This record gives sequence, C-alpha cells and structure tokens, in this order.
Amino acid sequence: MVHRLGLLLAILGVACAAGAFNYHRNFTREAREPRPFRSYAAADLEVLAQAYEREVAELRARYDAERQDVGHGVRGGQLMDENVRAYEQASARGLAVRGLGGALSMKEAALADVREEQARRREPPHAAHLRRLLTF
Repeated sequence: MVHRLGLLLAILGVACAAGAFNYHRNFTREAREPRPFRSYAAADLEVLAQAYEREVAELRARYDAERQDVGHGVRGGQLMDENVRAYEQASARGLAVRGLGGALSMKEAALADVREEQARRREPPHAAHLRRLLTF
C-alpha cells in the first residue's frame, strides 16, 4: 500500500512539474508573440474595428466593380496601334485592380488582427490558464 502511494505521489509530482514547465513556456511564448493592438483600450478597439469594416466594404465594392470592368480590349481586325493602345489600357486597369486587391487584403488582415485581440480579451481568465497549462 505504501509503495503504491509513493508511486502515485511520484506520478503526481512529475505531472505537476511538467504542467508548471508547460505553463511557463506557453506564457513566455504568448508574451513574445506580436499583438499590435495589445495596448489599445476596448472602446478604441471597437471604434477601430468599425472603421476597418467600413474601409473593407468600400474597397471590396471598388475592387469588385473594377474586376467587372476589366475586359479584353484586343480584337481581331484592328490596326496595330489600336491593339497596342487597347493592351496598354488593359494593362493599366489590371495594375489598378491588383493595387485595389492588395489594399483590400491589407485592410482585411488588420481587421482580423483587431477581431482576434477582441476575442482574446473576451476569453475568461481561467480559459487562458488552461490553454497555457495544456497546450504543447
């Protein structure tokens, strides 16, 4: 009986030491991870999220409209200079669409970061402790 109790205490001690090590490792990892909106107040985050949502909606509408307008300007039977001009116009429109797409993706990524910070703050404290303790 004493032998089993000693074995149980040893296993419990190893589990506690492993849990403490894992908690400390995950805590320091969380402290080092980039969180650009960590210092913002909750109210400021909400205002920022709403502003990003408006910008994303506006950029998405412009991007979708530009994508619909991009056509194939080169047609058979045209003169060479007309084909070159049509190609240059299509190329410029393509660059504009790519630029809008890049701006849209940047705003969407920033909005996702804000939403992630908000979700992290809504998480109950015991959930953060359990995540640090149990995540490998």
